[in-house]
Amino acid sequence: MTLLERITSLTGLSISSTTSPSQDEVIQLLKDGQHDIFDRIVDLSPEEADLFIKDTSLADGNGSAMVDGRIIYVTRNDGTTDKVCSRIPAAMAGMTQDTESLSYRSKYNPVYYLSKELCYVLPNPTGSETATIWSFKSDTSVAGSDSTFDNFPSKYERHCVLYASYQSLLAKVAEKMAEYPASPASSI
Repeated sequence: MTLLERITSLTGLSISSTTSPSQDEVIQLLKDGQHDIFDRIVDLSPEEADLFIKDTSLADGNGSAMVDGRIIYVTRNDGTTDKVCSRIPAAMAGMTQDTESLSYRSKYNPVYYLSKELCYVLPNPTGSETATIWSFKSDTSVAGSDSTFDNFPSKYERHCVLYASYQSLLAKVAEKMAEYPASPASSI
């Protein structure tokens, strides 16, 4: 059963490009639901964040775009093992590379920072000592014909469908409410 069929089954609504809510609006609700469910699950059980992870590798100092991602953690390989990076303010980036600074960081205690929607790891990763950004990225390519989400735990997919169903019903109720007069007409 597709995601849209599941929503239609739950709500009893007919969903197409001309209905309210439209198919495009319901698809957007499914996308919004992924973020809402992720935030709620991780707030209640932070250890569940690992179920939603997608990794992005870095092999240079150019950074990685984090437009639709929520970073769970970052690691950098020191040639032998992956070390978990600490997050620092972007303003401290220069101090971590100064060997005479108390804030100096080597490949054995790496850091990461965010600047202009990019994630940077210091010391800069190399081809043999790469860094990995572990983050939540929603399935932005979800379509009405899909029966599942990419990069989303199957045990929580039902919650996204329920979220979109609930929001679709709210939109339908709002549409029906608009059909009623603002105040009852009285004849005196």
